[in-house]
Amino acid sequence: MPSRTRQKLGGAAAHRAGGNAPEASGLIDLSRTESPWGPPAEVADAIASSIAGLNRYPDRQCAALCAKLAEFYGVEPDQIAVGGGSKALVQDLLATACGGGEVVFSVPCSSGYEEAAMHAGAAVVKVPLDVQQRCDLDALAQAITPHTRAVIVSNPHSPTGSYRTSAELSRFISLMPAELTVVIDEAYHEYERIEPLEASLELVRHYSNVAIVRSFSKAYGLAGLGIGYCIAHSGLAAELRRVTAQRGVSSPAQLAAAKMLEHETYRHIARHTAMAVSLRKRFEKGLRLAGIAHIPSSANFVTLLMDPKTGAARMRSAGVRVLPLEEPGGIRITIGTEEQMQQVCRTLGFELPGE
Repeated sequence: MPSRTRQKLGGAAAHRAGGNAPEASGLIDLSRTESPWGPPAEVADAIASSIAGLNRYPDRQCAALCAKLAEFYGVEPDQIAVGGGSKALVQDLLATACGGGEVVFSVPCSSGYEEAAMHAGAAVVKVPLDVQQRCDLDALAQAITPHTRAVIVSNPHSPTGSYRTSAELSRFISLMPAELTVVIDEAYHEYERIEPLEASLELVRHYSNVAIVRSFSKAYGLAGLGIGYCIAHSGLAAELRRVTAQRGVSSPAQLAAAKMLEHETYRHIARHTAMAVSLRKRFEKGLRLAGIAHIPSSANFVTLLMDPKTGAARMRSAGVRVLPLEEPGGIRITIGTEEQMQQVCRTLGFELPGE
């Protein structure tokens, strides 16, 4: 049975990537789901070019970036909303959808979901993952009540990396009331290789209550700028823009994100993403050969199923920081560079397999 909780904001408890304390120099930090590669020089140049205009407020509607994203994905500019990262966009979506009521999502999950629901004044309905550590779409559907205002599906799911196909999601969404907002958090979608990367955009074309949230913080390597975007039906996107415009996104972040979508720059990002996917697959192959239990991942991390405290301490003793997870019980390791993953593998007792 799903559990219903309504806590104070300070009581939201879930996995928190990396904590807040800075790490000692020399420690490899694979606890956060960041790209180990920074943006290309062209993006740094775009950021530098914005410095002269820092005395001016940014375009709160992010019109130029919305136009660029619309062109990139083959949608209309009024279907795009830009915000301060995927978590901020989820919070803003709930602010537009809820007005009380309930928000349903799977656990364990990003800490941002519970906090976002609380900021929206909504009660939280938590639904456990299925036996394969995926979002249990049947259980989520059963948890919907007349009080439900929104449901969140993280895909690939964090912190497990599991994936549900667009066909599975379409069947799930077809069961939802039309007035309920379905938020699909695709912060890690660039790392997915089960189906075409843009397959989920068909959901927006078929359902007016679907909002797909994506991030420039992961594959694009712009975590330090805090920028993400949402693709939705024009009516839902317009409601979202009214909320996101209240906070806005900095001019440097907008310029950097737009630069990322240009052909040559995007090729640079695509190469790094392919490298991360290759390293993930090689790492998982090594784990299988070594008999180390883990959850097959479609993200830029892999969760190993072991005692979280013991596993994290073992990695830390070898100079690697990972994220211990009480649920599902294990450690999450972000995919780093080849050299970093070699060190991780040796710490676990095997060599990183070749291509």
